[in-house]
Amino acid sequence: MHNPHDLAFLAYLYEQAEHAEQKITYRELEWSEGWAGAVTTTLPEHGAPVKARLGALKQHLQQARRHYEQRDDRQWRSDAEAMVVQLRKAWERAVEQHLLFGVVQRHIRGVQTQKVSKIKIFAEDVAELDRAMVLLSGWGPHDGSAAMNPAVPTPDELHAEIQALASWYVKVDPSCKPKH
Repeated sequence: MHNPHDLAFLAYLYEQAEHAEQKITYRELEWSEGWAGAVTTTLPEHGAPVKARLGALKQHLQQARRHYEQRDDRQWRSDAEAMVVQLRKAWERAVEQHLLFGVVQRHIRGVQTQKVSKIKIFAEDVAELDRAMVLLSGWGPHDGSAAMNPAVPTPDELHAEIQALASWYVKVDPSCKPKH
């Protein structure tokens, strides 16, 4: 369980480190009712930038692929549905961080109007975003009719969509473009 103020503070630290051009090393102390003390070196998913989310998705897919290969359909469906939700959230964060170049971000104080001139939105970028969101919506996370027998993506299909997001976010982020 995370306090929303923790994410605001994390975003502030991230903002300051980025401004100072300093690398961040993350540590999280997980706690819940009745226990505390699990230390991790990664951000919680809901606080992670796109690159970290892509890494987590790739790792999750690598670990879950065996369920698909062993024909453990119930576990693969559970894994795939979780990854689809993670992938949708990663796309949403990519829009916030990269397409909109961080002008408006959750948990960040204020709107960074000085970055507005860096936003460049092209029809093909929007088309790729729409394509991915329609596809992911077809795979879940909505509670569809059992009669429709909703499709479960294969590991290769999920891998392709993870790669599509990775390519898209580098393409739309002005900070990834060569300086003129």
